[in-house]
Amino acid sequence: MYPSESHHLKEWVFGSLDLLKAKKNEINERAKENWKNEFRQISSENFEINELLLTSKDEETLISYYGRQLIEFCNHKQLPFVSKYNASILYNRFFTIQSVMDYDPRIIIFTSISLALKLEEFGLHFTLEKLFGDVPGLNIQEVFRHELTVCNTLKFHLYILNPRNTLEGLRLLYKKYYIDILVVDENLDNNDHKKTENKKNQLISLLSKVILKAETYVLAILHTLCFLIYTPSQISIALFDISARELNLPHSGEFLKKILKEIHQANSFQLNIETSHSSLTIIHSVRDFIMQTLENDRIARGRGYEHEEIETKRILDKLGKLQRRRNKEMKRRKKGS
Repeated sequence: MYPSESHHLKEWVFGSLDLLKAKKNEINERAKENWKNEFRQISSENFEINELLLTSKDEETLISYYGRQLIEFCNHKQLPFVSKYNASILYNRFFTIQSVMDYDPRIIIFTSISLALKLEEFGLHFTLEKLFGDVPGLNIQEVFRHELTVCNTLKFHLYILNPRNTLEGLRLLYKKYYIDILVVDENLDNNDHKKTENKKNQLISLLSKVILKAETYVLAILHTLCFLIYTPSQISIALFDISARELNLPHSGEFLKKILKEIHQANSFQLNIETSHSSLTIIHSVRDFIMQTLENDRIARGRGYEHEEIETKRILDKLGKLQRRRNKEMKRRKKGS
């Protein structure tokens, strides 16, 4: 159903929340062990640092919070959709490999934006100073220095599948099956061509609203884990389904079944290809996951993200204490040597 040879799908889509969380737990445990080893080497005291180390949940809170800040910054700077999307994907990929105990997400969000602009050559229209110059306290050279770190961490896997491509394909297919043909068929016995044209224009306008709403939802879920669990195509089809239902696009359910069946038939020569029925089941599970994610975000937004901001401050304070303690022990060691 999707281009399985792409490294985007082979290495950066985990397929389930459990697998992704297991990966993140592994990264968290590795980072904590590294910190413990470092303190054993630099400190002569029997200092217990466990209370200062972040849990996997702490890390996810920071990653999600600054993932939202990334999108808000891009919106403020009126950056293109593709730059917002690519920056968010790079940022989230990075923190499936690295820990926030080792790399500050407040730097990585801007590094990810810088790389995303360069990937699409929008960097020709911006300088880092112009783009980030009004961010209080931001060391722009630090942002630049982290670009190679991000690229190396991601093994230079910088090709990113864009959900807009699937949405555009859905728009063209819907127009082909339910506007260009069905509207004409319904009016074969009716010589009122003006009425037919009006109906086509109404459907085209409604279809454009569905696509726009789906794109808005893409941006709304970028700070979540969705794009690390499901493929861009799966998410696009699910968001098309959600938006079409919300805006009452005619034949949307029938259309979804039709295109999944055609995709299955086109790939039926491949081994282990899922059936169109199982594909529909997958899309429904993606849709349910996204709708729950959107609902959780709506509730958090209604509270003004107050709880998340309090948690973020608490975690940053803990992380700051950890780093200050390391600096203190290193200074003490230098004096003693």
